[in-house]
Amino acid sequence: AVVSTQSTGRNSRDVCVSHYHHWKILKGFNGGFDLWSRLFLEGYGGYYSPFWKHVKSFYLSQYKNIIYLKYEVLKKDLKSSIEAVCTFLKCNDYSEDEKAQLEQHLSFKNFQQTPTLNKQ
Repeated sequence: AVVSTQSTGRNSRDVCVSHYHHWKILKGFNGGFDLWSRLFLEGYGGYYSPFWKHVKSFYLSQYKNIIYLKYEVLKKDLKSSIEAVCTFLKCNDYSEDEKAQLEQHLSFKNFQQTPTLNKQ
């Protein structure tokens, strides 16, 4: 069986800020943002570091079993992204109603209201 992989990339500035807050809240990082941003740019900024190498490994991948999605596109047009993933996974037999349910479930509004996803 072939394993399919989906990777989602995000604007590097947003990743840096998001990781900074994550590491302050969950990991006890006590440095300032200036220090964090220098560490991030030098490749020591948290998970999946160095960031650039991690992103390039998926974005420039020659493998046919990897789909690379951009966070900004997901946020702007989730429905088209769901269609792209369904096509990639060859699971086009889902009804429009099922896709609409999935779109609602995966919506950013729904995620923002889910306490377990927001450290509440």
